[in-house]
Amino acid sequence: GQEAILDSNDLERERGITIFSKNASVMWHGTKINIIDTPGHADFGGEVERVLRMADGALLLVDAKEGPMPQTRFVLKKALELGLKIIVVINKIDKANARPEWVLGKTFDLFVELGASEEHAFFPTLYAVGKDGKAGLSPEISSMTDAAPIFETILKEIPAPSGDPDKPLQISVTTIKGDAHKGRIATGRISNGRIKNRQEIVHIDRDGVQKKYQVTSLATYEGLTSVEAAQAAAGDIVAVSGIPDVNIGDTIADPITPIALTPIAIEQPTVKMTFMVNNSPFAGKEGQFSTSRQIRERLFKELETDMALKVADNPDGTWEVSGRGELHLAILIERLRREGYEFQVSRPQVIENDGLVPFENLHIEAPEQFSGVIMQKLGPRHGELLDMQTNNSITHFSFLIPTRGLIGYRGEFLTDTKGLGIMNSSFEAFKADFTTWQDRESGSIVAFEPGTTKSYALASAQDRGQMFIGPGVAVYKGQVVGQGSRADDVVVNVCREKQLTNNRSKGEGVSAHFDTPKTMDLEGAIDYISDDELVEVTPKNIRIRKKILDAKEAKRLAKGIKLILLILCFFLTATPVKATYDPLSVPNNRIGVHILDNPEIDKAATMVNSSGGDWGYVTIPIRANDRDLVKWTKFMEDARRLHVIPILRIASFPVGDHWMAPNEYDLLDFANFLDNLPWPTKNRYVVIYNEPNHKNEWGGFVYPEEYAHVLDRAVDIFHKLNSDFFVISAGFDSSAPNSADSLNEYVYMQIMNAEIPGIFSKIDGFSSHSYGNPGFSSPPNIYSPASVANYRFEQGVLASYGVKEPKIFITEAGWEGPAASYYNLALTQIWTDDNLVAVTPFVLDGGQGPFSQFTLLNKPNGEVIKNLTKVAGKPQLSQETPPKNANIKPTWTGNSPPTSNFDLIASLKAIFFRIFPLPK
Repeated sequence: GQEAILDSNDLERERGITIFSKNASVMWHGTKINIIDTPGHADFGGEVERVLRMADGALLLVDAKEGPMPQTRFVLKKALELGLKIIVVINKIDKANARPEWVLGKTFDLFVELGASEEHAFFPTLYAVGKDGKAGLSPEISSMTDAAPIFETILKEIPAPSGDPDKPLQISVTTIKGDAHKGRIATGRISNGRIKNRQEIVHIDRDGVQKKYQVTSLATYEGLTSVEAAQAAAGDIVAVSGIPDVNIGDTIADPITPIALTPIAIEQPTVKMTFMVNNSPFAGKEGQFSTSRQIRERLFKELETDMALKVADNPDGTWEVSGRGELHLAILIERLRREGYEFQVSRPQVIENDGLVPFENLHIEAPEQFSGVIMQKLGPRHGELLDMQTNNSITHFSFLIPTRGLIGYRGEFLTDTKGLGIMNSSFEAFKADFTTWQDRESGSIVAFEPGTTKSYALASAQDRGQMFIGPGVAVYKGQVVGQGSRADDVVVNVCREKQLTNNRSKGEGVSAHFDTPKTMDLEGAIDYISDDELVEVTPKNIRIRKKILDAKEAKRLAKGIKLILLILCFFLTATPVKATYDPLSVPNNRIGVHILDNPEIDKAATMVNSSGGDWGYVTIPIRANDRDLVKWTKFMEDARRLHVIPILRIASFPVGDHWMAPNEYDLLDFANFLDNLPWPTKNRYVVIYNEPNHKNEWGGFVYPEEYAHVLDRAVDIFHKLNSDFFVISAGFDSSAPNSADSLNEYVYMQIMNAEIPGIFSKIDGFSSHSYGNPGFSSPPNIYSPASVANYRFEQGVLASYGVKEPKIFITEAGWEGPAASYYNLALTQIWTDDNLVAVTPFVLDGGQGPFSQFTLLNKPNGEVIKNLTKVAGKPQLSQETPPKNANIKPTWTGNSPPTSNFDLIASLKAIFFRIFPLPK
């Protein structure tokens, strides 16, 4: 039997999701209840947003075991925004391990999280066994007899239609469909007034243009079908024929008093793809509609029924098709394919808005054992973990992620979770994004010549990677037939037959084994392709091909592009060389302080620039998920105004009990972001992470070899992007023992130097953590490792590695609630070496958290720092800086990134290093 009545489309049944809205109605004790089924996926939000406009309330169906699913959030959020009355129906309570009370609690939490009002949050609740057609007000199945409680609750809780049948006619068109006999049929709810068959009406389009027409057919819904009606009134959902140019969002109005309704507002597209005529060697052989005219007409026809879609002509005869997400466009492509169309599509790309890119809220549910692989995959895609909870071995994740980070991930996710995971995303906002994106790590296996694939050739080719096709398949030169195991493409002959000879050797005659190929469906192909590849779509096949079929021609073109980029970079960067200067070669105020939050910079400046001081130092951490351009630009402007030299310590983000270990692309992201900030001084001081000799600070592992490589790459990346960056190594925990959880810093440094000899000579500065250990309480006159004089022992280790006169930055130091005399002695007698650039004790304001005992602000310890006689520093500045505390006009305001003379250069560099990565 048919399980899904409203989800009647083939694609809906195959995928188990609602794509198109449906209308139905039920008569209950003389009252007509109109029912609308809406999609739940944000990619079909255009359908959701317009259909919900017709509703007075909503039934929220929740599984009694699973609870609210990720896709529940989007449609519930839209319903709450429209103020609809919500009735929660907890279905399938007959399931084994059903937990309706837990589900009810999670549903309430979701309402609160989405900002529901008090009235909405205290929703009526029903319990049901849908397959048996039973429901009740309690989860006791034995008390349920039929579905009457649902209809009774609807009549009790959902308000009656608010329209007035005596007012002038107003209908907002929410859906359009075509009919061979009736033409365009407009469906919508009557907001006010009445309508009769054959009457005259006025059609008002979105621009306010009015035209008179006569209704040629009028229908309403009874059960699952539409039936002809003589008339209808306010509150009814009707299908009206006779308006040839009607579109979604238009108004059908009274002929005497035509009043337009507010057009439906739909969120803008976030993803685009290029559609084009198929020009492969197999073009025109498998499709019924393959010409430019046919494809263009079909794409523009889709605009009549899909408000969230946009189509634009390109000068080269292709079309740019934009939608709400990768799935939205994939469904469109699949529908066209099933209708007999043949064409090609490019890789999806995100749509930028004034330099900002779309970000999405991503919600995932998966068995707990897949948590590791999910985190591993979303890290390089720059997903920011907002929340992670595990219940009954199911882990719930919430991420904020750039839309481009989701492109190509859905297929990977299903594979990684063995089909047991659920993911759903919804648009959050357009934001600045300076992340650097890693393309597909592996190259493609490409067919060398046209022909039919042979088992013998495929068995040989599979050693190069995973094949997409089996034997006996027609292929052409330049077609992608598999995914390689290496970064570069490999061209193979998959049509080669085994040569027959009279010679025999050991093993001759044994058939080569060919593994089952990986079947590539449409979404898998779209997820897979890179920028130089296309997906060929026909009614019979989905193929992947290179844009340039001839491999030699493609290589020549790539070399030409590389040469052009090199020439551009040479000429555009032919400016005076910028480089760091020795901060001790000028008057230097080494006194500083460590802060935790940007607004603290004013109070920090008062402390470090008092008593004759100027241009003191401030150390502050910046997390990977805190790269807010507006926020940090203001911080740099404040630093310039207050005459403060910032030291920025980059950080990843915490997951569970540890901080994520970074990779090369994290460094690129930070370098690109920090290069766009208006630094006040010529030297741009950047500390590369924090205390990596503790496993909880470095991905849950103690891995000095890895940190050595990260530090090595950091120097290359930051210096190549802008040689004003002054790269400083992480401060180590000097009190850490050798154990499974940590390494003594001197052992850690020794392993680093053995892994990359000379690594400490390569950096610009060395960060030291010189606390009063043990226990953050020892007196300052103890001269030993792990004391406040620890930095001197670290200098000795650096000297043994050949590092002469290293520039030392004590970025963390101090005691937990010590006497003020400790700071006086340390600042005047211990933290005084000639090669000591800065001392920034921890911390200005520890708040009420675990660092409260270290607070210096308004404490005797802080007064010692404030009253200490200081030097008026004179650092080299990045630009002409006005007197301290002068009223400075911001370099930029608003949401658009700042511009400078180096923007084009930086952009070209970023492009160049992405295409041609730095050597390992």
